[in-house]
Amino acid sequence: MFDWIIRTSLRNRLLTVVAYSVVLIVGLVALRRVTLDVFPEFAPPQVVIQTEAPGIAPEDVERLVTFPMESAINGTPGVDVIRSKSSAGLSTVVVVFTWGTDIYRARQLVGERLQSVKAALPPGTREPTMLPVTSAVSWLVKYALVSDTVSPLDLRTISDWDIARRLLSIPGVASVVSIGGGVKQYQVLLSSDRLWQYGVTVKDVTEALRKANVNVPGGYQVREGQELAVTGVGRIGSLADLRKTVVADRQGTPITV
Repeated sequence: MFDWIIRTSLRNRLLTVVAYSVVLIVGLVALRRVTLDVFPEFAPPQVVIQTEAPGIAPEDVERLVTFPMESAINGTPGVDVIRSKSSAGLSTVVVVFTWGTDIYRARQLVGERLQSVKAALPPGTREPTMLPVTSAVSWLVKYALVSDTVSPLDLRTISDWDIARRLLSIPGVASVVSIGGGVKQYQVLLSSDRLWQYGVTVKDVTEALRKANVNVPGGYQVREGQELAVTGVGRIGSLADLRKTVVADRQGTPITV
């Protein structure tokens, strides 16, 4: 076979050069139009929905959260199959669409269907969240923050508030997940002896902290041709603000956290 190709090419040199030139031109045109990807997408378009339901058992999550969401999404145009997983306090629904479906249109359709089921979810259930559009190969880049002078808590804070936000501003980056370290938070540790001493319940402390960490609008005031916004600023910004939160009042004496 190869001998015949070689003999034919040598006998028809002009025709061989012309054929080679045509194939080269067609290849260059096709190369400019082809979509290049280091990791081609091998999975159909899919939308992942996660719903947190703190304190609810897996059986109730399946019956009260996962099943109503599946029923609402069923019948969406382009849906191929729906998979779900219910665990303690968490529902995960994976909606797989047929090949060729535009992922952003699919997310819009799913979001519209979820609006009808939000009111039927159990009290305390957080709003269903669609995960960012990611590739089927999942992790693409992993990085680690290591320091001998900075604590793991500060490293996690830097990763969440500085590095992650800068990475998300890069076109093509869908999500950044931070693992490890410690998430910065303010905690109020209650003492049963102090609660009994001042006659305060856990509900009183919780309600006081919730009401103290809000900004309250107060309308506006018109003065000299200007509209001045009136706002009550009560957001907690430091531990000192948290300590000053008034829980109750005993004979004119405020009891703070």
